[in-house]
Amino acid sequence: MAVNLDKPHLWKADITQSVDMYNDWFIRFAPQAFRETRLQTTQDVEAALRATKNLTHVDPSILRMHPEILPTLRMSACPPLAVDRLIGLAEVPGSLVKRIENRKKLPVRLRGPQLDAELRKIGDIIERMADPDIFVWLHRDEPPTETEIHRSATAGNGIKFNAMPPGTFHFHMNVPVTLEGGKPINIPVDAVVMPKASRPGDLPLLFEAKSAGDFTNVNKRRKEEAAKMAQLRRSYGNKVRFNLFLCGYFDSGYLGYEAAEGID
Repeated sequence: MAVNLDKPHLWKADITQSVDMYNDWFIRFAPQAFRETRLQTTQDVEAALRATKNLTHVDPSILRMHPEILPTLRMSACPPLAVDRLIGLAEVPGSLVKRIENRKKLPVRLRGPQLDAELRKIGDIIERMADPDIFVWLHRDEPPTETEIHRSATAGNGIKFNAMPPGTFHFHMNVPVTLEGGKPINIPVDAVVMPKASRPGDLPLLFEAKSAGDFTNVNKRRKEEAAKMAQLRRSYGNKVRFNLFLCGYFDSGYLGYEAAEGID
C-alpha cells in the first residue's frame, strides 16, 4: 500500500513542514548528527586501526601497503569525509583518491617521492580529523586498551538482506545487484526492514534517508534514486519496495519524478 506517492494533493503541506523541520534540526542538532554518522564493519575498522597504529601513524608507507583502508579512514573523521571533500581538504589530485577508492590500487604514473608527498597530505588530514569521541586514546598518553579498540568498531553480522528473519532490521546494509552488462555491484541502503508478517521469499523494505538544504541540488540528483530502483528491479523483480525518507527541501517536482518511478 502506498504511503505518499499516490497522494500529490498532500505534497504541498508536506513540503512546507519538511523545510521547517530541516531548518529547525540544522540549527539545533547538526553537529551532534554528524558525530552519529559512523557505522563501519568491525573487521574493516579494526584492520585499519592495526595498520595505522590506532590512527596515530597514517603515513605514506601504510597507504602504499594497504590502499583499501582509505574508505574506512574517511569514515573515521568527524564529520565523515566524502571523497570530494577529502580531495579538497588534502589538496591532492582527484584521480589519485578516486583510483584508490574505486580500484583499491595506487596510480601507475605517480610514483616515488611525488606519490609519497600526496599520500602524506591525505594521512595528515585523516590524523587531524579523526573523531576523538570514538578513538578516545588520541589525546592522551596511555595507549588504547583492546576493549576500546573493539568498541570503536561497530560490528556487523554478515547476514544477507534477503535472508533476514521477520521482525528484524539493519542499518547501512549492502544489497547486491547486477548491472546491464552483467557486472555485480553493491548498493548501500540506509535501512533495511523485514516486516513481522513476512513470509519465506519476501523481500524486505528498503529505505534511503536523505536531507537537503536547498531545492536546486535535489532536482539535479533526483535521477540517482531512480537508477537504484531500476537496478533493484532488474535484479529482484517488480516486488522490490524501495522508499525514500526525506527531510528538507524536496519540492513537488522531485516527489513527482520519484513517484513516477514507483518510489514511495
